[in-house]
Amino acid sequence: MDPRSLRSRDLLKKALLRLIECNSFDKITLRDITATAGVSYPTMFNHYVDKDDLFQDIARQEVKDLLIKGFRHGVETPDWRPGVGVCAHVIKRRSLWRTLLTTGASDAMRSEFIRGGRDLAGDRDSLGHGFPMDVVSGVIASGTFEIIAWWLTQDADYPIDIVANMLETLVIEPALDLPPGYFTSRTSVHA
Repeated sequence: MDPRSLRSRDLLKKALLRLIECNSFDKITLRDITATAGVSYPTMFNHYVDKDDLFQDIARQEVKDLLIKGFRHGVETPDWRPGVGVCAHVIKRRSLWRTLLTTGASDAMRSEFIRGGRDLAGDRDSLGHGFPMDVVSGVIASGTFEIIAWWLTQDADYPIDIVANMLETLVIEPALDLPPGYFTSRTSVHA
């Protein structure tokens, strides 16, 4: 894509993200998005079929960011806590994630999570327990999104460490065939 095209796509995404902060997704119009982005109405259709298509693009990027900044960040350190990384990423974008998980974006997010999990696994088809990577990624995606969706219905000050512990204990450790308490025991040893 040429730089102007990339710039227009970026402006449209940023405009929708700004609008989501103040409005419910279903109330936002294409005219709102293009006006906020500072692009012409027809420009929208050069890049996206409709508002949902634009939103799906944002959802896929959020999952990519979640996998890199949440799950993978710090993996080489002895105190790596993927649940903490996920929570830190989501809390910064709380209203967006609430919208992502309560609108039609969850299918695109799940598909991107599975694809991203496959990429992170590299050449491995399975983990220690022998289950296929697509299944493992799907289980982690479903569990992660379920816990995050529940968390976002709680008060804004609900303790992040409890949510991180839920993610690691209920989803990540079993799916990766790690012993219970793997992440918290490693952290407490190095603290």
